[in-house]
Amino acid sequence: LNFYKNLDNWNFFSVFYYIDHSEENKFWFLIKQNFFYNIKSLDFEKGDPLANIDSFSFHILNMKNLEEKFLANSNYMKYQHDINKKMRIILVDWLIDVHSKFKLALKTLYLTINIFDRFLSKKNITRTKLQLLGITSMLMASKYEEIYAPETKDFVYISDNAYTKEDIFKMETFICSVLKFEFSYPSFVGFLVYFLKKINAKKDTVYLSMYISELTIIELSLLKYPPSVIAISAIVLARKFFWKLNESIFNLKILIPKINFLDKKFIPSECYSLLKSLLILNQNERKK
Repeated sequence: LNFYKNLDNWNFFSVFYYIDHSEENKFWFLIKQNFFYNIKSLDFEKGDPLANIDSFSFHILNMKNLEEKFLANSNYMKYQHDINKKMRIILVDWLIDVHSKFKLALKTLYLTINIFDRFLSKKNITRTKLQLLGITSMLMASKYEEIYAPETKDFVYISDNAYTKEDIFKMETFICSVLKFEFSYPSFVGFLVYFLKKINAKKDTVYLSMYISELTIIELSLLKYPPSVIAISAIVLARKFFWKLNESIFNLKILIPKINFLDKKFIPSECYSLLKSLLILNQNERKK
């Protein structure tokens, strides 16, 4: 505890302590799942095809080539006439609960949000259909990512019978048509695993960088950044927290060595600043 108390310049101790001790935190299930998934991924076992970092690098480059294709429009709420940001936050918060109750894989949640946001980037929807879009997105993500996906009737039940099976089937068909059956979304988790492996990250850095990345699913303004940039910025922020690095020096070659690709049109320092503000805001909200 003395170590954390010495890091009070950002007053992040309460955030990290809360993460590590609150079973009531909605993100707690995700954080635990994230943490153990990443630690397992960072400690590759013999026979794992990704044990060879060069093979893993090839996989990451394929993800890198796909990520911009699956970006949602961060300004789509400007074109929505009957819904707003607050409604999205409430729905995402509820979807996190549903994801936890169904005990789905972490990547299922991220694909759910990606399907949801990409659809809303292309089509308007009424508030009465917003929850339908949310549960249908999760059903589709579950079919794509899970071995044993929840059934349609489970989503009817979880929505308190607000929609029928037929409603969900129709929305599923509509989503597939709008998104052209493209659901191979490369989330930030894969990039985080790769980058954390590259820098031989300690558990504390894994924990905090995963938590910071998870906060981004709530914030619309961060949709414009590719998952690789989110991952890099989250790790830089986590390393700044633990190492007490000089914030005026944003040198990725020093903070995250051996990273060979970055898009010039995306500014990691800008994303980093937004993530820092989001983390501080999240802490302040919990104090109220």
